[in-house]
Formats: sequence, structure tokens, C-alpha cells
Amino acid sequence: MKSRSAILLVFGVAFIVGTACLRDDAFPPQPNITEAVLIPNPDSTAVMRISFTDGDGDIGLNEGDTLAPFNPGSEFFSNLIFNYFEFSNGKWQRVYLGIDPVTGDTTNPFSYRIPVLETDGRDKALEGDIDVDMPFGYFNPFTEADSLRYEVVLYDRALNEARATTQTLLKP
Repeated sequence: MKSRSAILLVFGVAFIVGTACLRDDAFPPQPNITEAVLIPNPDSTAVMRISFTDGDGDIGLNEGDTLAPFNPGSEFFSNLIFNYFEFSNGKWQRVYLGIDPVTGDTTNPFSYRIPVLETDGRDKALEGDIDVDMPFGYFNPFTEADSLRYEVVLYDRALNEARATTQTLLKP
């Protein structure tokens, strides 16, 4: 098994650490999130760890990938998205934590562009972990809800998506 790691600064907010392993057995060409875990830190920051597989290795975008469908403002501009949910009034409800200062529209502050993960062999299959440092404020301090979780969405370059939900956490 060959492995490769990369540490990259994304938008000056989060570090993404990806490890890709080449395997002899095949994975489906669509990405698959095998596990998504939110790991809180004592300082109110957290790390989101996403374990994934992708059979054709088309995870990630280059800096120049800004034409449709990856153009700014498109739902595919970010290829890793964390949707925030709180348990309130007996059900899980998505909460929007950001507001665009120009348009006033709700935004998702947990949207990232993973750079291309490249392999150095003929087998392009990927298996690995992506760690994202979540900034201070990964939870909503202004709510009475005591439980939270995230839905993680990962897109590959063919626009296939993988979804997973983190464990339920009590709000600090």
C-alpha cells in the first residue's frame, strides 16, 4: 500500500489533512463517507474527521476550477459542506449560522474546497481521512437547544455526492 499526505490552508480558516491510500481492491467510482466524527476541543473549536473512499480518485478541485459547474455562487463551488442541525421542539432542524453581509442571504460558514488528491500509481482509488479544523463557534451559543450534529456532504468532480451524519453531541 502506498500512501500520500497533504496539508493545505483553505481560505485561511481551516487546515485540511488528507491521506490517500492506494489499494488493490476496487471501490465504487462514487465517493463514500465511511465515518464522520466531530471531535470537540476544550477551547470551543473542533476537528471534523471524514473517512472516505473513492474508486476513481476524482476527489478535489484545482484553484482554476471556477467555470460552471464549479463557479462561485454555484452549489458545487465548495466540494465539502457541513450542514449544522440542532434538536429543538422534538425534531432535528437545520440552522443557518451565517449571513452574507452584501445580500443578506443565509450562507454556510462550513463550506470548503478540497484540493485535488493525487495518486502516484495506476490505481486511482482513494481511501483516507480528511481532517478539518473547525473555528471557534462550531455550535450556536444563542439557542436553548442542547444537542447538535452535522450532516457532511462530499462531492467529487463528476458531481457524485456522499452524505453522512455525525454523532449527536451535547452543546458545550
